[in-house]
Amino acid sequence: MYKVVSSAAVNYGRPLVVTECYGGMNLPLPNLYREAMDQFAKGVNVMVPHAVWYRTKPITFPPELSYRTEPYASELPRYNDYVGRLQRVLQQGRPVVDIAVLYPIHGLQAAYYFGPGRPYTGGVIPKWADYMDVGERLSLELRHDFTYLHPETLDSRCRVAGGSLALEQPQCPQEYRLLILPGMEAISTSNLAKVKGFFDRGGKIIATTRLPDHSAEFGKHDEVRAMIRHIFGPQVAAARGQRPQYPKVGASSVWQGGGHDAASAFDGDPETRWNARDQNSADQWLEVDFGTPRTFEKATITEVYDRAASHRVEYWDSQQWQPCASGAEIGTTRTHTFAPVTASRVRLFIPEVKSDTPSIADFEVLDAGGTNLAALPSRRGRVFVNRNTGGGVAWFVENPTPAALRRTIEQALPQPDVTWADPPAVRGGYLSYLHKEIDGRHFWFFANSSDTPVNTRVCLRGNHSLERWNPHTGRIEPCPATSSAAGTAIELQLDPVSSVFVVGK
Repeated sequence: MYKVVSSAAVNYGRPLVVTECYGGMNLPLPNLYREAMDQFAKGVNVMVPHAVWYRTKPITFPPELSYRTEPYASELPRYNDYVGRLQRVLQQGRPVVDIAVLYPIHGLQAAYYFGPGRPYTGGVIPKWADYMDVGERLSLELRHDFTYLHPETLDSRCRVAGGSLALEQPQCPQEYRLLILPGMEAISTSNLAKVKGFFDRGGKIIATTRLPDHSAEFGKHDEVRAMIRHIFGPQVAAARGQRPQYPKVGASSVWQGGGHDAASAFDGDPETRWNARDQNSADQWLEVDFGTPRTFEKATITEVYDRAASHRVEYWDSQQWQPCASGAEIGTTRTHTFAPVTASRVRLFIPEVKSDTPSIADFEVLDAGGTNLAALPSRRGRVFVNRNTGGGVAWFVENPTPAALRRTIEQALPQPDVTWADPPAVRGGYLSYLHKEIDGRHFWFFANSSDTPVNTRVCLRGNHSLERWNPHTGRIEPCPATSSAAGTAIELQLDPVSSVFVVGK
């Protein structure tokens, strides 16, 4: 929610974003810094420590962040200097972002209701309300900064300028190169008309989960539907509500930790896989049931860890399993072609493995035309794209997973504000950033609140001569960089629970 609050400050031209923090927390010393850097990287710039107590009685909600309580007492001078440096820089200037996410208040209001006869229950969150998930994926997984744009701000303060959407807020102007419409079922016609104008003049738009088909005003649903068809294309409207009949799948066992079910071997996604249960290595199988007899003549198997020692492709003849094809190791990919078989059930049988348990990324059963009869919908969901002659592009991402959003944003923003050459995976915290322009100078705040050391290459859009400002120590030093047409590249090195300002001179 920090990003919702800091975005409200941008929408309404408020320079300060205040947080009250630490009260009632079980607070190891490093968490003083973790909380501060996570919040400041999301736009907070005034820290009020709730846990500063000055009383002789026992503290009801620890910790007590005071001069008399260790281990905090010895650390507070350094911590206060750290927060002071963050506030001194980040209370100035304007955030620089490429992406606006429309705050779906009309859709939320349309879906919200109290429990009948129980007014204090209710508040049901609609299934399509993904704006918080999309925001977290942008900030913490894909590492793109953004602003939630309120509908009234889109109407009153945003101007379409070619392929950009300009926020004309005197205290905090911004220019968006990509507009994201999170899941919603209702939208105002004035908002959607502004979105349509952006698209018509070359704007890039991504919608997720649920496209609106109702107006926030009475009697204008048809206008909304017509504009949605115009922006996202007729194929999206045609696909709405269609759910093809997919085959049923099963397995002999499934990995006990979860996440590797049978369906993962039939979704066409190389990032997912079926894994048998630990200590279940022999006589494991994957089965697909078409529901009605189908004719097929080829099977393709993609294995993850080269574990299978032997395997068979079999079909059910209504009494027993019969072989279609067999072999020893599968390797990375194995394809079997055989005489056409007509059956309603097919399975991959693995009687023995070389180590551990079977793990299969994909099992395809193909007919004479090459159609995969065993295909399930990808966990990534469908992605629809619509283009116009003016350069406008609109994507509808049915399931906005991090991978699906990453692929789509790479198309929409070929040169983002910050490009991560090899996005590191971190644990025990986050790696995030904030970019501000202050009196014509650029300040990037990079924060690693995790337990993982970070050493990765980052490219900043534009050509810059840079310095490193260390908010932990106050030290300022040159920042080696390489400039090219793509921007200015630096090696970002951060210890666990540390942060840095990279500053344009």
